[in-house]
Amino acid sequence: MGVMDCGHNAATDQSRRSPGVNVGTSIEFSDNFYLLYHNAQWFPWNTGYPDAVADKTATNAIGTATRAKKLAAQLDEVKVKPADIAFVTISHTHGGHTGNIDLFPTPMLLIWKAELDWALAPGESTPFEKGPVNMRAFWRS
Repeated sequence: MGVMDCGHNAATDQSRRSPGVNVGTSIEFSDNFYLLYHNAQWFPWNTGYPDAVADKTATNAIGTATRAKKLAAQLDEVKVKPADIAFVTISHTHGGHTGNIDLFPTPMLLIWKAELDWALAPGESTPFEKGPVNMRAFWRS
């Protein structure tokens, strides 16, 4: 179906993603929501930054996240409702990829096992507390 804008991140230090390389150099990222249609079912790849970032920019020690438009509004424009979503696929559990997981309360969540284990580890703040209750973790071969 297409790509939807789910945020922008102006990170303050590139070396957080590549230790020892470009220390102190800023880097910019886009966070997209890929809406796919396969076998008569809708599913997104990642869910972007939370819609709340469209109302108020999020800034912390590692960067600034912004959103021009809410994901809910973009879905409405293409006439897809959160209830139409069969699966939610998450590449990894950074906030720019899981921020709207609560928008989809019923579909099955597809995620790599290592990412799910990390997100559910003691002391971690999981993005899945309110999101999809049906989880299927996949192992990399």
